[in-house]
Amino acid sequence: MRKNIFNIASVLVAILVLFSCSKFEPEEIYYDSVLLDLSDKKMSVLDDKFTTTIDFVSKTKKVSNVVLLVGGKQVLSTTASGNKVSVSLKRSDLGLKKIGDEAKLHINATVDGRVKEMYTIITMVGAMDIKVPMRDKLNDKGEVEKEEDPVYQLSNVVKNFTYGVHSTLGVNVTAEQKVGENGTFAALWTKEYNKEDAKVAIKGADFTVNDTVFVRLIAKSSAGADTVSANVVIEPYMLSKFAVGKVDVKNKGFDLLSDALCSVSSDSCKLEFTHDFSKLYQGFKALNSTSFVKITDTKLQKCVNLPKLKAAFDAESTALTDIENVKVGDFYIVKVVNKGKDYYGKITVKAANTNRKSEDDFVEFEYGIVKYDIEQ
Repeated sequence: MRKNIFNIASVLVAILVLFSCSKFEPEEIYYDSVLLDLSDKKMSVLDDKFTTTIDFVSKTKKVSNVVLLVGGKQVLSTTASGNKVSVSLKRSDLGLKKIGDEAKLHINATVDGRVKEMYTIITMVGAMDIKVPMRDKLNDKGEVEKEEDPVYQLSNVVKNFTYGVHSTLGVNVTAEQKVGENGTFAALWTKEYNKEDAKVAIKGADFTVNDTVFVRLIAKSSAGADTVSANVVIEPYMLSKFAVGKVDVKNKGFDLLSDALCSVSSDSCKLEFTHDFSKLYQGFKALNSTSFVKITDTKLQKCVNLPKLKAAFDAESTALTDIENVKVGDFYIVKVVNKGKDYYGKITVKAANTNRKSEDDFVEFEYGIVKYDIEQ
């Protein structure tokens, strides 16, 4: 009985040893010792050839012969050098015709005398990219980042869509433009691609505020064509920065351009506090080429579109320079001429003295004013 048990145990041990040796057969390790790495797996739709470098990554193995097949058909037979192979295949070899097409590339490599079969996928991709006008900005860490550069209404500043074309062939690019989703594209120009001059100009003065302007680029080579597009909205020229100011009996002068109290006798003083306690008046005077227009239209009071505010100011035949008695909620468009430049903005009266002590009289106001410069 003991002898039978011993014999059974011996057989089991032999089976386990045999299984262990089979599991770690050197051939299995060998086939896992070479990795496939391609410098490129994408082919431009504008190219007639696909080029890449195949790197058979291994610390110990040597690759010699390499055969490439597509759909069972041999497309290349070559010899590796330093475990690398430079590959150039015709578009027809891969059978790629349009963006999104894929080809399964089989790679049979002779590694230390044995053939290893591998494959990878080659994809046809677009050859162009396009970006709307961009500008630099500093983030919270002081680092330079890119952000979209608005195209403002009325502006004569030329801003540029930029683009790139990825092809080894000569390429002609046609630029087209339309306004609105339902508009019709019209050709702007056609020229040979030059990466040093890859831009499409746009300026806000050519359009109306809130227009959506589309730019489409069509690139053509002897091998194919590609199209990309982008769009911008013509932005209103906005009054966006507001502050709160206060003038009173002791501090009568205020400089609207530098956001500070100042002496009434200073050339920088744009607004002087006035009051007449006998009439219960509290107000201000405009100084040094400053003037006001009172607005009662509620829509215009909420408006921050600078060209509209300017137009409303200019439409008034007589501007105010002395406002004897202001009320909370009064709204004024303000114009300042400083060093030959026009500034426009708005002032809203937010508070005034109500305790009726002359020495406590004041006017507090919210205001925003900027140089009217559509060259931005």
